[in-house]
Amino acid sequence: MSKVKVIDCESTGLLPHPIHGHPQVIELAEISLSGYAPRDLLAFDSWETFPIEVRKFFPSMPIHPEATKIHGYEEKDLVGFPSSESLIYDLPDITIGHNISYDLRCLNEKGASSICTMTLFKKLNKNMQLGLENCKADYLVEKFFPEEAKTLIKQQHNASDDCLKVILLLKKITQLCPKIFTWREMQELQQKLK
Repeated sequence: MSKVKVIDCESTGLLPHPIHGHPQVIELAEISLSGYAPRDLLAFDSWETFPIEVRKFFPSMPIHPEATKIHGYEEKDLVGFPSSESLIYDLPDITIGHNISYDLRCLNEKGASSICTMTLFKKLNKNMQLGLENCKADYLVEKFFPEEAKTLIKQQHNASDDCLKVILLLKKITQLCPKIFTWREMQELQQKLK
């Protein structure tokens, strides 16, 4: 059975760390989808079905003010948490997220096998003429899941809510692509679509 996770990171910003060469993670949320297939998501009425593991970290570099505007964290909020440099990410067979390449870069896992809901929506919008104005997670959740959006979309982002948005977006992708039965098939569709 494949090990599959939805993840989201909040980080120190877009600026790289002088030693590690990537921003540092200050919050990591993970939802395991191991044992589930894409079509299983259609049976769930609530996006709150899946338990979320959230870990916070204290960075060894300053949090950029623009990043703080997005997630609200300042260094003082993270005092007492383990160091960002101590983060060990248990790489699954497939990692899923919205703009997942950024999260994987923060985790220093650039070559990981992944599914990106943002990339899939961009490609599906082009191939199926969905008429999307953009493929940002908040916009997509508001468009396809207006009731859930009232709870999930807030002034400031957090990694756990962003993971739940990805679960909803995976559900919509599965509805749009009825021939997708496995995560590998979804990954292949992402690679195949232009």
